[in-house]
Amino acid sequence: MIRADNAVVRFWIFALGQFFIWIVVPSIVFRNLPLDVVEGLGWGHGWPSGTYKHPPLQAWILELAAIIGGRHDSAIYAAGAGSLLLTYWALWRFGRMVVAPPVALVGVMALASCFYFATTIPEFNPNVVQMPLYVLCGWLFWRGVQNDRLYDWLLFGFCAGLGMLGKYSFAFMLLSIGGFILIDAKARAALRRPGPYLALIVGVAVFAPHFAWMVQHNWLPLHYAQSRTHYADGIVMALAQAAKFFLGQMLAIFPVLLVLWLARTRSGSGVQLAKDASLRRYLTFLAWGPVALIVLLSAVTGAQMRDMWGMGLWVFIGLWAAERWRSDWDRSALARGVLLLAMLAMPVAVWLGASHSVSFGFRPWRTEFPGRQLAAEAEAFWREQTRGTPLKIVLGDSWYGGNIAWYAPSIRPQLMINGNAAYSPWVAYADVARHGALAVWDPDGGGAATPDWALRLGQITAIKTVTLPYGNKQIRARLAVVGRKAQ
Repeated sequence: MIRADNAVVRFWIFALGQFFIWIVVPSIVFRNLPLDVVEGLGWGHGWPSGTYKHPPLQAWILELAAIIGGRHDSAIYAAGAGSLLLTYWALWRFGRMVVAPPVALVGVMALASCFYFATTIPEFNPNVVQMPLYVLCGWLFWRGVQNDRLYDWLLFGFCAGLGMLGKYSFAFMLLSIGGFILIDAKARAALRRPGPYLALIVGVAVFAPHFAWMVQHNWLPLHYAQSRTHYADGIVMALAQAAKFFLGQMLAIFPVLLVLWLARTRSGSGVQLAKDASLRRYLTFLAWGPVALIVLLSAVTGAQMRDMWGMGLWVFIGLWAAERWRSDWDRSALARGVLLLAMLAMPVAVWLGASHSVSFGFRPWRTEFPGRQLAAEAEAFWREQTRGTPLKIVLGDSWYGGNIAWYAPSIRPQLMINGNAAYSPWVAYADVARHGALAVWDPDGGGAATPDWALRLGQITAIKTVTLPYGNKQIRARLAVVGRKAQ
């Protein structure tokens, strides 16, 4: 069996390798940032307390990456890779509390065979943000129960608050921990001490500013979520929909379970199981609780759940399976081979998908979009019409407008999403009147006529249509100068 010191070295080789792979691969392969990243950068530039879709943590992290990285796409990919590295590190630390280091290593490394922990990482969205916070909360809560140190409880509360700022579905993780407290005597005993209540106070304090923002903005993200949710017609369809989501999740984590099952041992020789029955029970709640709650919610309400929403929910499945099956790398060359094959296949799949999707008969990926060319054309048109005035405000959707806002060659303008101050509170209508703005829209997808939201914000002084190559076709973007005349 792998010695403990060797396990530490192997962990860091693995974790840092994954970190660099998921910076380098998208930096080389992708011509354009993914959709969710472009959208998040459009939000983050205004440092919002909330957005009309999600809480603000993803946008804040992306803005920090943009500031630190100097608007290089590689710095943005580092945000996702950094989240993955933090996830693995926290899992490693928690896993060493559960089992011996060699078994913890197996449980952590096996996750790299799941596409949730690989190909989706460059699309840094709220699902990716949740991943390290899930693990940190799970680990810190158990440290609080085990050691009753106030700083563990305070850190748990802080990470729980951040988790809710990452995505509202983080509540399923906290509910799973709450369910564990209800059934486990050791966890309930912690409620007789001040630590859990300090954690609650800290978590509420972290989330409170965003909660106040939601109240002031008429619960805008919840209305958006409601408008995008589809419901099944009848209980049979609701159950079928819930089953479909669950089966999709099983398919996603199948490679992880396969690797760990292949590495299983029948005897306990040298393989330490979790000695604490409460800890083993807790690990089961962490691994399966959030998914079980989502499946139950879907079955009861009929709400359709998207498979990708499970992305952050499976961070503990490797440790759970490795502990149950006493997985050991040294017992199975086949398990090591399957994992290595999966890890090699992930970046190859990204390269093939991004560079050859059209050759395979599919639509070009968003990462092939000509965002830089669009931004250059847009800024050149603006400067030509305004005699060199800097472009400060872009009006448009999160994709066309967001690409111009990120890739603009000179200063980075603010994005006012579809000219709506409620969706973009960091830009006021008075700012458009003062500085003017460049409107952009897709004349093929949104209509050739100038949108009402652009007409309402000021006089249209010039219009231009830009045609750019995108995969095996061409796209058009219509540009308009709003509220500012040539001098």
